[in-house]
Amino acid sequence: MVSLIYSGFFLFVGGSAFLVTRTGLLFQVMYFFREVSYYPISIFPRAIQVIVTLAVPYGFINFYPLEGLLGKEGHGAFRNLFCWTPAAALAFFAIACLFFTKSAKCYKSSGS
Repeated sequence: MVSLIYSGFFLFVGGSAFLVTRTGLLFQVMYFFREVSYYPISIFPRAIQVIVTLAVPYGFINFYPLEGLLGKEGHGAFRNLFCWTPAAALAFFAIACLFFTKSAKCYKSSGS
């Protein structure tokens, strides 16, 4: 499941390369959220917790699965999401694939 989420991130960044010329900032944002995933989500403000759970599902990489495996009670904005990890990974990857496909159709060659 972890590989699907990481693959989804790279598909989003790769797909955006068809739309913009400089993707360095997108990689920086992706790696920022990767740094956030090194710490328990519950220590961050509620807004960050919502972002890393719903918009950028890094919480499903390690926080929510470990919460369920260790039998810990939910402390973040969302509780007991460990059972939704496979569904979240598949949904995020599917959305990333659709984005990549749509953005690849917008590609215009430079002609050289």
